Amino acid sequence: MTFPWSSNLIVCCIQSPPSEILELKIAINLFVVLTFALPTRYASSNVIATRKSGMMTQFEFNHIVMQVTQICSGTEYRKAFQLVRRQGAEALARADKSSDDYAAIRLVVGTWDRIATVASDFSAKQLQQFYRHHPIGLMWSRLEPAINLIRDDIDEGFAAEFDDLHTKYDKWTKTKAGRRYSTAQQQAVNACFLV
Repeated sequence: MTFPWSSNLIVCCIQSPPSEILELKIAINLFVVLTFALPTRYASSNVIATRKSGMMTQFEFNHIVMQVTQICSGTEYRKAFQLVRRQGAEALARADKSSDDYAAIRLVVGTWDRIATVASDFSAKQLQQFYRHHPIGLMWSRLEPAINLIRDDIDEGFAAEFDDLHTKYDKWTKTKAGRRYSTAQQQAVNACFLV
C-alpha cells in the first residue's frame, strides 16, 4: 500500500533533527493503528453511529490499549525512558535541541501526549478502565519538570493533551473508585515497564 504523503515523510525525516523524527515515528505509528488496524467487519451501522458520537466499541478500546502497551514496550521508547530514569527529565530537556538526550525526552513526552489524545475518545467507563492500568499520575510527575522547561522555551501548549489527561486522572484518584491509585507506589504496581 502506498500513501500519498510517504515521499514527503522521507524528505521531512532527512531534513529534521532527531527529536522531530522520533516524535514523527510515534505519531505515524498511532495514526496507522487508529486508521488501519481495526477490522472492517466491525464497520456496521452501529459502530458508525457510535463513532459519530465520539465513542468507540469495547473491541476498539481493547485494541488501542494493547497498542499503547506495544508502543511503550518498543525499543526506542524504552531506550528513551532509560535515559529519563538515569539522567532525569529536566536534565534531558536542558540538553542541546539537536542531541539524542533532547530527542529522548521529546519522544517520551510526545508518546504520552498522543496516548492522551487517543484516550480523549474513550467513554467514561473505558477511561476509568484505562486509568486503572496506566500510571498517568506517575508518568506526569516524572515528566512534568521537562514539560515545563519545554513550554517555557518553545511552546506553552506543549503536551496539553497529556496535561488534560493528568488533570482528569488526578480528579479520578480522589473518587471512591480511584482512591486505590492515588499514590505513586499504588500506580507503580500497574506500571510494568512503562516507568
